[in-house]
Amino acid sequence: MPSHRPISLLALALPAIGASLLIFQASCRPSNPTSGNTPTLAPTSVATKVSFNEHIQPILSEYCYHCHGPDKNTRKAELRLDVATDAFAPRKNGPAIVKGQPEKSPVLTRLFSKDPEIVMPPPEAKIGRLSAAQVALLERWIDEGAKYEPHWSF
Repeated sequence: MPSHRPISLLALALPAIGASLLIFQASCRPSNPTSGNTPTLAPTSVATKVSFNEHIQPILSEYCYHCHGPDKNTRKAELRLDVATDAFAPRKNGPAIVKGQPEKSPVLTRLFSKDPEIVMPPPEAKIGRLSAAQVALLERWIDEGAKYEPHWSF
């Protein structure tokens, strides 16, 4: 008499998960295979404007809000990057973000820096550096006017 063992849902889902991972992996490959491992910005085509909520907020949340976000107890340099008025506010060395002028935006200067005294995020934060693709996305967002968007639920 054959034994009837219940089949787990995971066992049923594995082939579908495997196929999805292959499709996802293929879509994440660089468009020019000879260019090495340069990441591509597949979700953001050249014709699409960069969205603060969709593209920028996740980057700032992961790398910047620890020290420059809503929590006043952990905030450094009296700078908030989660609020437009603060990011564009006049400061001693000018605003942190200069709309339409990424080359004049200290935020980008610090991201590009190799100097451990001024680079952001600082090495002691141990959260790593932004990828070239993330920095390029921030640069493009600033170039497009650095438009902050309210949260989708407001």
